[in-house]
Amino acid sequence: MMRTDLNRYRTRRVFNTAKALWPDVIDISDGLRVCGSTGTFPTLSRIWDEAETKAKSLGFIEIDELGDWAMFCVFHEMACKRFPHGITKIFKVDIRMARFDYQIRRNLIENVWRREKELYEAANTKKRSVRFTESRKYVFSEFRPAYRDFRQ
Repeated sequence: MMRTDLNRYRTRRVFNTAKALWPDVIDISDGLRVCGSTGTFPTLSRIWDEAETKAKSLGFIEIDELGDWAMFCVFHEMACKRFPHGITKIFKVDIRMARFDYQIRRNLIENVWRREKELYEAANTKKRSVRFTESRKYVFSEFRPAYRDFRQ
């Protein structure tokens, strides 16, 4: 059985790898049929196609390709929220890791990603041990996410 390097599945690494594929500023002025969370942004889609091609040419693993898709989803969500207010540019610096992590986990729900989901969750979870206080009360015995900074 092949051993997998869990560091390749860490949220920060996948986030930074996916983020590097995208430009700093994306023009969304060509948005069409924007209503709620639905809309078409040809430039955003073209940039995603380019990022996906770049990821495949660099030999990225599947979690990185999923990270690229998650990045597109976050950008698209951002575009759908901002475009109706007359904002025609979105910025890479506005992408937060917590939102990216949410999108990755949302995409990993599908059965086809079962192996990646197990590895991603294993890489981003710290096992906490059972502790007792002096009064012998149970404190906790649960898994906690390794990543706790939701401002990022």
